[in-house]
Amino acid sequence: MWTLARKGLLFAIIPTVFNIVILIAVGAFVRMAVREREREIAAREIMASSNRLLTLLVDAETGMRGYALTADRKFAEPYVWAVASYQRELERLDQANDKPGALTLKRGAEEVMGYETGMVRQLDLAARADVVRIIASGEGKRKMDAFRQAVAKFQETQRRESEQRARSAVHAERLLMAIVVGGVMGKILLVVVLSSFFTRNITRRLMVVVENTRRFEMGEPLLDAQPQGVDEIAVLDSRFHHMAVAVTATRDELESFSYSVSHDLRAPIRAINGFSRLLQNDYGSMLQGDGARYVGIIRSEAERMGALIDDLLAFSRMGKATLRKSSVDMDALFRSVASELLRQQPDASLTIEPLPPAIGDASLLRQVAANLVGNALKFTNGEPARVSITGSRHNGLNRYVVADHGVGFDMRYVDKLFGVFQRLHTGEQFEGTGVGLAIVKRIVNRHGGDIDAEGEPGRGARFTFTLPADPGGGGQ
Repeated sequence: MWTLARKGLLFAIIPTVFNIVILIAVGAFVRMAVREREREIAAREIMASSNRLLTLLVDAETGMRGYALTADRKFAEPYVWAVASYQRELERLDQANDKPGALTLKRGAEEVMGYETGMVRQLDLAARADVVRIIASGEGKRKMDAFRQAVAKFQETQRRESEQRARSAVHAERLLMAIVVGGVMGKILLVVVLSSFFTRNITRRLMVVVENTRRFEMGEPLLDAQPQGVDEIAVLDSRFHHMAVAVTATRDELESFSYSVSHDLRAPIRAINGFSRLLQNDYGSMLQGDGARYVGIIRSEAERMGALIDDLLAFSRMGKATLRKSSVDMDALFRSVASELLRQQPDASLTIEPLPPAIGDASLLRQVAANLVGNALKFTNGEPARVSITGSRHNGLNRYVVADHGVGFDMRYVDKLFGVFQRLHTGEQFEGTGVGLAIVKRIVNRHGGDIDAEGEPGRGARFTFTLPADPGGGGQ
């Protein structure tokens, strides 16, 4: 199985190998360029050395001829200076034995210098007449002319080789540029291919899992399961499908059971409430003391039980209700709900800032507003309620806040706040069944939003929930 780890390793190896190949090619061309540069420098040095050697031999001949003409040793100084530097230049020439014409050039230089040295020695031995005769014969000039020709031929050969190296360097530079550009383009293409593969093979499939998670939360049908045995994503998606099927079946069974039980309990509860009312109406005068009180308790508890069953049925239906989404004017919705609830508490103070529109089911969102505003008006500490409602938009989500200055609650029990039949205050303090906030949470979650609460005993509570924003509805 090609696991994600193996795919990740493959994604890392392919670009690495590609980079290594490019670096090897670039390194080879750089080394070649360095070698060619070294050869060019050496060739220029050898050519300069051949020129210096020619100059030295000319100086040596000049000194020898001056010595021969004047018989004065001081006129041989150019020869002496030439001899002093001749050996050094000859050794430099020895380093170019691998170059065409270098050996001929060396032999010609040795022959000329040998001739000059022989003439000077004869002059030192007072054989001036013989030296003048030899000079007059033109032997030295022939040797020097032959050496000049050898130098010219050698330098011409070096110039041709230098031009060839220059052309090769230009070609190599262009080839290197082509390799670099091709490497960059190849790297870009490789990145595009790998990114496409990654997007298609990993990112897109992960998005399927994420989408299925959202659909499961919203109660919508899941997308088809991905092929099994490919990698961890497919395994995760397969397990998620199995889990979703099991959870959905369990949830449906629980909701069906809750609905059936609640529905079946309504008949006996109505009977208890009806007969207790008849008993109270027809035989109330015969009931004395505790008897009348007991009948009153039976009626009130039966009514409370009926309210609990109704709320439980409403909570059960909420999981199956189809969402009819549209653009919802949350500002108008909250103001309408507040207007209805304030008729029962005209002394309450309620402020609503402009609220951004949302996408959702208007009737269900009205229940959210009615529950939150109703609780804010209900849970007061004996003073007229003070409630504020605000809203804002951020990153495609609307955030609504319903805050009050009522009794508040202890944050240690905030986890129980949205549970079914979970109450943080007794029924004697505030009426209710403890299902309202559970319904609110289910509605908000089914819309893809979330809800949380903050509170402090005696200082009020603050409920914050989010909903998908209406893209065409502007923002606050």
